[in-house]
Amino acid sequence: KPLLRAATTIFTVSPQVRDDLIKWYGRSLSGKCMTVPNGIDTDRFHPDFNDYKRVRNAHGVLKGETLLLTLGRLTHEKGHHLALASLKRLLGQQKKVKLLIVGEGNYRSRLQAQTQQLGLEDFVRFAGKVPNDKVVQFYNAADIVLMPTLTVEGLPFVLLEAMACQKPVIASRIGGNTFIIENGRNGILIERGSRQRLTEAITDLIENSQQRNEIGRLARKTVIS
Repeated sequence: KPLLRAATTIFTVSPQVRDDLIKWYGRSLSGKCMTVPNGIDTDRFHPDFNDYKRVRNAHGVLKGETLLLTLGRLTHEKGHHLALASLKRLLGQQKKVKLLIVGEGNYRSRLQAQTQQLGLEDFVRFAGKVPNDKVVQFYNAADIVLMPTLTVEGLPFVLLEAMACQKPVIASRIGGNTFIIENGRNGILIERGSRQRLTEAITDLIENSQQRNEIGRLARKTVIS
C-alpha cells in the first residue's frame, strides 16, 4: 500500500489488472493507473507453413489429425490437466486429434501419470522446454491453442503470441484474456475449469474449419492493431 500510494503513475497491462488494484487497494488509485498492454514482435510471431509441417512430422502428427497445443509452465494452475481430460473425451467421439504439451515444471510427472491413467500415451507428446527462438515454430504447428488457466493473469504473452501466429485460441474467461478476446470472433472464451465447455469448444472448431480459419485471421489482426 505505501508503495502504491507513493507512486505517481501505475502502469497495468490490462483494464482487468487496473480494476483489481482499485478493488484491493482503494479508489484513490484510479487516477494514477494507466493501461499499457503487453507487446510482441508480430514480424517474428507470424504464420509459417514450413514450421507447420516440420514440427508435426517431428512429433508424429499424421495427416488429417488435429493438433492441440498447450504451452507454458507445467503447474496445476495452468490447466494442462483439463486439456488431457478433454482429449480423452474427443477420442471417445472418434476425433483424430493429438495434444502437444510444451514446457517444464513440477507438475510434469502428474501430467504424465494422468496421460497413462487415461490411456493417452499414443496421443500426447511432451516436448519439454523449448528455446525462446523456437517457440514460434510450435505455435505454427498447432491447429488450436488451448489456455485453460485456472488463475487470473494480466495479459499472457502466450495468448498474444498464438494469436499473432493466426491461431484460434480457447482460453478461460478470466483476467486479461477477456480484454483481448472477443468471444466467438477472434478467440473462444470458456468458463474456468470446465472440462465440458473446453471439449465442446474444441469440437466446434474441429468440425468447422471455416470458423477456425476466420477466428485465426481476426486474432492476428487484433494483435497487430
